[in-house]
Amino acid sequence: MDFQNCAVKVDPLTGPNYSTWKRQITLQLGLLEFNFILTEAKPIVPTAESTDVEKATFKKWEKVNKLCMMVM
Repeated sequence: MDFQNCAVKVDPLTGPNYSTWKRQITLQLGLLEFNFILTEAKPIVPTAESTDVEKATFKKWEKVNKLCMMVM
């Protein structure tokens, strides 16, 4: 995915601009298809007995969560 083509200007959060900032963040994460991070709970940390799907889901969540923090 080309992230530069999905860029939305996100103003730094200052407190009084919370509503604008939240709208910009929600739009940006939606365009990047990362908005599930805002609505889905963090998956349980995989164990040796976890399935490959559970491990992949956790790995994806961790990666997207880190990227979301960079956007914010």
